Amino acid sequence: MITAPAEDQKPPRGATSPSSTDQATAVDLDLMLDQVLASLEHVAAEDSLCTLTGERVQAAKYFEGQVVALKELRRIRRTSLSPEADNQARLALIEQWSKRLRSHERSDLKWQSYLSGGRDALTAVS
Repeated sequence: MITAPAEDQKPPRGATSPSSTDQATAVDLDLMLDQVLASLEHVAAEDSLCTLTGERVQAAKYFEGQVVALKELRRIRRTSLSPEADNQARLALIEQWSKRLRSHERSDLKWQSYLSGGRDALTAVS
């Protein structure tokens, strides 16, 4: 939930602060990251990721890719100056993850799952 800052926490007159849209975007991204981490935890069923086998590996790698991509986007958004720059960065990340996925078409399923997860997470972010 986004709340207005207390009067003594407001920036001085003339200073800029994140818009409510920027704050909502950050909250949405954090919420999405929390949901992906919960999915990864569920798939791992409290086992070490190194011990997973079969389909659990592909699911875990998919969610791991999502976590990495969302954290990368969150890091970029924290230093971004505008929503337009955010969107350009997101589109560039989608292209990077898609390119890496295409280059690993003949790799094992773990890599494909990881890279698909990252690309899908970035595509789902508004």
